[in-house]
Amino acid sequence: GHGLYIGGIAGQYGGGSFNKVENCNIEGTSNSKNIGGAYGNTNNGIERNAVIDTNINVDGEITGGITGTMHSTNLTYSYTKNVNIIGTSRIGGIAGEEGESSSIYVTYTNSNINGSKNSVGGLIGYLNNKNSSESNSNNFYYNAVYDTKLQAKSNVGGLIGEVNKELYIGMNSKIHSNFIHTDIVSEDINTASLGIGNRENQNQYLENAYYYKYSSINGKNPNKQNEIFIRENQYLEENDLKKKETYTEKLKWSGGNWNFEVLTNNK
Repeated sequence: GHGLYIGGIAGQYGGGSFNKVENCNIEGTSNSKNIGGAYGNTNNGIERNAVIDTNINVDGEITGGITGTMHSTNLTYSYTKNVNIIGTSRIGGIAGEEGESSSIYVTYTNSNINGSKNSVGGLIGYLNNKNSSESNSNNFYYNAVYDTKLQAKSNVGGLIGEVNKELYIGMNSKIHSNFIHTDIVSEDINTASLGIGNRENQNQYLENAYYYKYSSINGKNPNKQNEIFIRENQYLEENDLKKKETYTEKLKWSGGNWNFEVLTNNK
């Protein structure tokens, strides 16, 4: 397709639940903008959506596994699995761009993202937090970025590719309990991070954030030199990921939101 809003279900969507896109190919031309596996643009509440085994190939910007862009939206209980995204900039496993007064929580993404320019993130490509405040916060919590590959020239983050400014940490702010397992390739090592690409110093404010120890940045595992704002005790190994306590005690995930029974089968 071409134009401002392209989605596997709808170009613009005002809220809803229980939608699924599976085995689809979504394409956009060079003048395309706001492209998503399910929706091009969302507002209001979006929950229990899934995009599975889908390819998104666009020559435009602001592209996400679930939604291209979101404004005044709570996106929750949704996931992407085996989603391949090719675009230019502002690309995320869940959302290409998160706007004002929006939240992403209890989501899971497993994606392969390749941006020809910049601002690529495992969860969010670009966070527009310019006007974040107590009454206008951007929230993201209880999310999992798993076995995701990210590539762009600059501003590449396992959680968020680019934030407009420093994170708002204050009343009504919910930025916590996210897990990231990703492999990053970037031409600019100074704007590549498992947390936030363009402002890695903001990683210190990601409360209860944990990272797979054998994630990589340009082929190297995270260490004190390439991730100076991530503490050693925030890294998890494979054995940690097989324990229920890792999720309930460290990440503070609830059994009501996540199924831990698979762990008993050594998965």
